[in-house]
Amino acid sequence: MNIFALLSLVTAAYSLFLAFFVYYENKTGRLNRIFVLSSLLSGCWAFAEFMYRQAESPQTAHLWIKAAFFWTVPITILFHFTLVFTGRLKSSKNKLILILLYAPAVVFSFFELTTDLISTGPPIKEYWGYTYTVAQDSLLYNLSNIWLFTILISTVILCIRYYFKVTDIRIKRQAKYVAIGYFVSVLVGLLTERILPMFKIKLPELTITTINLQNSFIAYAIWKYNLFILNPATAAENIISVMPDALILFDVSGKILTVNKFLLTLLGYKKEELIAQQVDMLFADEYFRNKIFQGSLKDKTIENYETRYKAKSHQEISVSFSSSLVYGREGEIVGVVAVATDITERKEIEGNLRESERRFRHIAEASGEWIWEVDVYGRYTYSNLVVEHVLGYSPEEIQGKYYYDFFTPEERNILVPQVKVLFEKKANFHNLPNRNLHKDGREVIIETTAVPILDAEGKLQGYRGVDHDVTERKRAEEKLKVAYDQLKTTQVRLVQSAKMASVGLLAGGVAHEINNPLTGVLNNVQLIRMIAEQKQDFNIADFKELLTVIEGSALRCKRITQSLLDFSRASKDVFQKLSLNEIVEKVATLIEHELGLQNIAIQKDLEPGLPQVLGDSQLLQQVVFDVISNGKWAIQQKSEKEGGTIALKTQYEPEKKNILLSISDNGIGIAKENLEKVFEPFFTTKEVGEGTGLGLSIAYSIIKAHQGTIEAESEPGKWTIFKIRLPVIS
Repeated sequence: MNIFALLSLVTAAYSLFLAFFVYYENKTGRLNRIFVLSSLLSGCWAFAEFMYRQAESPQTAHLWIKAAFFWTVPITILFHFTLVFTGRLKSSKNKLILILLYAPAVVFSFFELTTDLISTGPPIKEYWGYTYTVAQDSLLYNLSNIWLFTILISTVILCIRYYFKVTDIRIKRQAKYVAIGYFVSVLVGLLTERILPMFKIKLPELTITTINLQNSFIAYAIWKYNLFILNPATAAENIISVMPDALILFDVSGKILTVNKFLLTLLGYKKEELIAQQVDMLFADEYFRNKIFQGSLKDKTIENYETRYKAKSHQEISVSFSSSLVYGREGEIVGVVAVATDITERKEIEGNLRESERRFRHIAEASGEWIWEVDVYGRYTYSNLVVEHVLGYSPEEIQGKYYYDFFTPEERNILVPQVKVLFEKKANFHNLPNRNLHKDGREVIIETTAVPILDAEGKLQGYRGVDHDVTERKRAEEKLKVAYDQLKTTQVRLVQSAKMASVGLLAGGVAHEINNPLTGVLNNVQLIRMIAEQKQDFNIADFKELLTVIEGSALRCKRITQSLLDFSRASKDVFQKLSLNEIVEKVATLIEHELGLQNIAIQKDLEPGLPQVLGDSQLLQQVVFDVISNGKWAIQQKSEKEGGTIALKTQYEPEKKNILLSISDNGIGIAKENLEKVFEPFFTTKEVGEGTGLGLSIAYSIIKAHQGTIEAESEPGKWTIFKIRLPVIS
């Protein structure tokens, strides 16, 4: 028997020893059972290795090689062990994970037993005895090796990560030795199975040996750090070491026997500084130390008593103190176990909450607004004193009443369904107007702003809000609306009055302009009559020509009259689609003759095909007329004999989607200090009796109502231009 065969036999025996050792340490532990199963299979694998290494013939060696067909299973079980140990697999009831975990091992074992696709055979004899042979290009062999090293490397990584994750010293040391065992196994396996064969260095396969070496590290952790072993003493020690409360165990004389890590951290002591000291040195509350605590040493159990511990730095720490007596075997009191929960943060939160509530109450009572809270049903649960000024009731009188109990009957029918929807949606509402009845019977208008009160799970608990008495404001708004309507009516009357005044100014010019075509009509009618009376021969073509002249003159009279009627008609205050060019043409037709009599020419440059605007034809005609009239006055002030020119120009501004109407004159202009005032009501530079100062202010309000702008530019003594911009219809 060579030494390597003997090594395999020793490994087998050692594996069986480890299995029985761990089993008897704890027969019911889950980790113990997994480890025992892995060790038993590893022992069988090592024994099969022993048998084929020292076999007498290749046939016998081949038989024992096949007997080790399950070699992938103990490796998988060790990976299973690691998943449980590191907390990655917390339950064995998840069948799917276990199937996925063991399926590759079962498949490889099946092919190992039934085929030569992994160990291709026949065995060959090396200096360490018989060994299996493989084809380097065997797919299953390479897959099995990849799987094997993936499992081992993953195991090492899991153990290392677990080592850095845990804080318990004992568990950290357990993880360290388990990780070392796995790392050695991976390193030796890589050397003997992969790296050294690449350099033609032949060594016996040591995988099973290194696996048992790994198991030795685990066994050391078992012996040294009680890995897998759970008994009452161990469990109690672990619980005490990790519990997030300060624990003290002391005897009936008050002498400290032991403390846990949390208490040391909380108070800043070392363990040796407290052991055998009197426990009352830790109590900052004198009443608790002299009265309450003395009772705990006799027969009194203390539960959640709020007191203060004194730290090594003399800082006082708020705790919730509980204690219980410890009894001996004969039923005698042998000591006391005390547990204290640090409530410093809770006390701070409670203090902040009380301060916050105090501030809220102070602000609420000092506020000029009615601040309230209602429950989920709409019943008042809180109200400040302002409710007395708003509704005449005291906070106590409205407590328990519903918010709608104070609504007017009409308001209740309208608002209650709306508020119900807001409650269902848990929605905020802002400045919700509602009419309420004062205690004395008068109506009070309130605007309510409120937000929902939600619990930690988002469930509605009620609403908190502020009510503002807007009765006086609403009355003022109503009065303002009446005044505005009256002002608007007055403005309409002013516009119409201005129109009538303009019609009066135009009457003379219109009469002159109509007189000429009427004279032509009369002359041609008299000519036809004379020819008919003298019974002269009358050529049909000549007769048709006379009728054409008469018709043209009559249509001209009609057009002038219609323009005058359109201009003088009262505005209906209805906006319609309009052509701005047509409005300019109508005003020009009316005023052109009158201006001609004053030696003032009108120049028109109207861009064809302009988009339409939305507006009131009568109001826009009035604007154009007023601006032209101002231009006429400015020209006359400069020189009545020389006359002047008023230019009318329209153009489309596509980038602004506006139509620009420019009305310019070459009159006296406007002084710079007056340019900003020209649109102010009653501002005028004309002599008394020549103007009211309302024309341009009315024009400004009309253009503003059309969502447009009007502005003036001027160079005194030379020219003035008014630019009117109106938005086009989209």
